[in-house]
Amino acid sequence: MLASVESTFVLPCNTIAAVRMEKLRMARINLEDKSKTESLKTTSLKTHNVCIVAYAGVNLLDVAGPVQVFSSDIIFDETHSNYEIVVASPEGGNVKTDTSIDIATIPISRELLSSMDTILIAGGRGIYDQLKNKSLIYMLADAAEDSHRFGSICMGAFLLAATGLVDEKRITTHWSKVSELQSLYPSTLVEHGPIFINDGKYWSSARITTGIDMSLAIVEEDSTRSVSLSIAKDLVIYSRRDGSQSQNSFLLDLQSTDIEGRFDRLHQWLTLNLKNEINVEKLAAYVSMSPRNFTRVYTKAIGITPMRAVEGIRIEHARYYLANTDATCKVVAAMCGFKNEEQLRRVFV
Repeated sequence: MLASVESTFVLPCNTIAAVRMEKLRMARINLEDKSKTESLKTTSLKTHNVCIVAYAGVNLLDVAGPVQVFSSDIIFDETHSNYEIVVASPEGGNVKTDTSIDIATIPISRELLSSMDTILIAGGRGIYDQLKNKSLIYMLADAAEDSHRFGSICMGAFLLAATGLVDEKRITTHWSKVSELQSLYPSTLVEHGPIFINDGKYWSSARITTGIDMSLAIVEEDSTRSVSLSIAKDLVIYSRRDGSQSQNSFLLDLQSTDIEGRFDRLHQWLTLNLKNEINVEKLAAYVSMSPRNFTRVYTKAIGITPMRAVEGIRIEHARYYLANTDATCKVVAAMCGFKNEEQLRRVFV
């Protein structure tokens, strides 16, 4: 029997802050020295204050994901600005997450929140208890009106909506909570599809990984796209997703249906060969089956025919390229195996 392990996860606030302050000091010295020999276009060193709101029962990664993005040294190295991050909770101190790991927080106060440029409410099942915390809701509402940015990750959208500031605003949350959120706060415009939404100063995302996507988009808004992409690369994120990306993945749905994973390698092969001509014979040959038997077995296991699966994967990839690259319809059509751009257009009608 394994012994119970209680861990304390201290987010990088104090240590990183000290290191960054030293970097800022050294940067100022370097800039002063440089100014003696040449004219500097920009010498301002900016600090953007970020507060992640946590509470008992918060989702660990809804907190850690954004903190990891905002803590990247790439931001300072490329922009000579940085984010000062605090994780705050109603009572302060160590807060239990939805895992065995606690996080260290400081107490939320009006003074603290009023000094923040960005306030993000993390998600988690403990959010329901916080909906009864009127004092917290009032503090958030007051501070958010004066902040540069106010948002949420996953179920944090419930507390975001409780402030009343996103009435008639577009927001999102985890797909399984969309109906509940809309029912509780009918004045909000809750959307099911996007992984994150930016409506003016208000930001909201689905869950965990989408909180990272949203944080990268925030960094891009505050600095440049290249900085955001550099952080994504450093974190080994497969692809930087635009907010318009769907919470539902066709490929993941295929994998979920194929419980035994019999066709996982086939699906991966498909994603790498979309630009080529693909037919049942080629698919069957890849898995060493006859076309007739392959079609029967695949359809039974997955629930759709092989060629319907090919079409679905092509559409999903085309949607991604159209939303996240500057490629023309003609180029995307060729990349994803459509005969021409007109055929590509028809699948989205």
